[in-house]
Amino acid sequence: MAPIRPSLKDIGSLGENLVEEYLVKNKWKILNRNFRIGHLEIDIIARDQKEIVFVEVKTRTSHLLDNPNQALSSGQIQKIKRAMLLYSGINKICLENIRFDFVAVFLNNNTRKANWKHYIDILK
Repeated sequence: MAPIRPSLKDIGSLGENLVEEYLVKNKWKILNRNFRIGHLEIDIIARDQKEIVFVEVKTRTSHLLDNPNQALSSGQIQKIKRAMLLYSGINKICLENIRFDFVAVFLNNNTRKANWKHYIDILK
């Protein structure tokens, strides 16, 4: 019998779950998960010690993702920026108190282990 391969959606959810656990362990408060407004989406919205952080998670089963530039197109970044602005406006959050982080999650199918790289404030 052939092995069952998880769908891309399942892989993405697994990566987001791992990142959420990581953030909570580091004393972040999760405010929202898979926030949608229209066709825009943000994977995780959390509060660290001083800011509201919008987190985009990309999960892969290979190490082809070495930096955020390889994972996020300029169009995707523009959509995330729009979603950040809309969320901030709706929730009356000062734009000086927000940032955008990117987390690349690497799943190794052989070892069943995950590694990730957390890129902080990638819009600076």
